[in-house]
Amino acid sequence: MIPPHIHILDFNGVYEEQRTLKSLAEFVFSKKIEGIRYMVLPEKIPEIENILPSHLGVTFLGDGEFHHLTYFIIKKIKRPFVLVVFDNHLDAREEEFLTCDSWIRKALKLKHLVKVVVVGTQEQEKIHRVFYSETDPQKILKLLGRHPVYLSIDKDVLDIGITGWESGRVSLEDLLNVLRHIPLRKILGADICGEPDPLEFWKMQESEKVNLSILSALFFEKLHYVPGSEHLEGKPAHVT
Repeated sequence: MIPPHIHILDFNGVYEEQRTLKSLAEFVFSKKIEGIRYMVLPEKIPEIENILPSHLGVTFLGDGEFHHLTYFIIKKIKRPFVLVVFDNHLDAREEEFLTCDSWIRKALKLKHLVKVVVVGTQEQEKIHRVFYSETDPQKILKLLGRHPVYLSIDKDVLDIGITGWESGRVSLEDLLNVLRHIPLRKILGADICGEPDPLEFWKMQESEKVNLSILSALFFEKLHYVPGSEHLEGKPAHVT
């Protein structure tokens, strides 16, 4: 087995100093695009769909203001699946446009989405096909059932305060423990957001460590793969 396809969408330079992470990526998009932060203007949808990866893997989206781009990734899934979201917020408001706090509500209209499991949020609202869970791996696995899963992780769920939003209550070890318990065969893909503000450069090293820890728990440990081995050594990322 090989490591997953890793894509980095860097709209504001937040990954510029995360060199180890970038060395693992097969594709890095580094360009500012107006009209997609917090919400996606309708005229920007074709541009976003064009730059998103054509196949599922692990996509790094930047800070939490870009979390709604998850919607464009999972709408490509053509089989029944469960969406598992780790987030300190429930991004399920009623909004006319696709925004970073409404994308789950929009995603529930997708044909192949069976249900959404939200882990770590402090906002719990009764919404059809949305289930809430704490970080008990067995309870989460039971909610997943037999379907494959797509994972969407906003690092503001963590209690370590590296994002621009208020910190959540989930420890990094608890998050990693859950990820380790999800069988690799069930994982369709994943995305990760919740980077610090680009001006908070002193947080970048810790944020990169968290990113690498998540990748390891999700894939590398299960593949018995060590980043920097012959699989990717000397392999430059495709940067646009």
